[in-house]
Amino acid sequence: MQDFGPRPTPHPANTTPAQYKVLRTVAALGGRDIRHADIAKTLGGHPNAVRPHLEALVSAQLLSAGEIRDGHRGRPPRIYHVTSKGHAALSQHTAAGNGALVGALTAFMLTSGHGPEDAHRVGRIWGDALEDSPHSPTNDGDATPISRSTPAADAPTQAVTRVVDVMDSLGFEPDLQAVESGHTVTLKACPMLELAQQNPEFICRIHEGLIAGVMEREGTPAQVHLHPFATQTACQVHITPRRQL
Repeated sequence: MQDFGPRPTPHPANTTPAQYKVLRTVAALGGRDIRHADIAKTLGGHPNAVRPHLEALVSAQLLSAGEIRDGHRGRPPRIYHVTSKGHAALSQHTAAGNGALVGALTAFMLTSGHGPEDAHRVGRIWGDALEDSPHSPTNDGDATPISRSTPAADAPTQAVTRVVDVMDSLGFEPDLQAVESGHTVTLKACPMLELAQQNPEFICRIHEGLIAGVMEREGTPAQVHLHPFATQTACQVHITPRRQL
């Protein structure tokens, strides 16, 4: 029974394989203001074949729908947006695959003489290799680009914002707080909670390394300390850019 630390990341919403493929396609096309015809063209099918899947995703609140009012006669074209719930469902599918892989890797390290520092190095490689996520889910149907060149924030803040984006996409439900010595990220959920409870010295060190790797990839090396089960409801990560040390 879990009574301390983050909650498990919720299971993804129930979708059929075809519906999930449509949801993933809408996200891949940009996630916002995506025309019905463009979705069907990308999938290689007839618009009428795609429509039931789109409507099922709207009913499940994984997509929201609108219409383009262009002044032309006839039925206005339908457009679709990935909602925050839809982004979460996509993230949870990704997290499930990541959890299986990390579990297998941990079992290998435990049986082959590797230690927590090796787990940390694995995490750094993972973080450095992650592709940019073009959108970070916000309100339903909305998506805000994450840009490294945003002038309103300095480099360390942009790097930490990227960390939050990555951890959110993996299902950790992060909250960010600026503190005097850097930033604290509170992780309210964990997609690998059972594994972390069994082997925190490996799983949590992988996640710590992941964050350090993302910071390095963003050009802001940092000292990262992940405190497993720091509170009754969360793990906490303290990030201090090295230039502040």
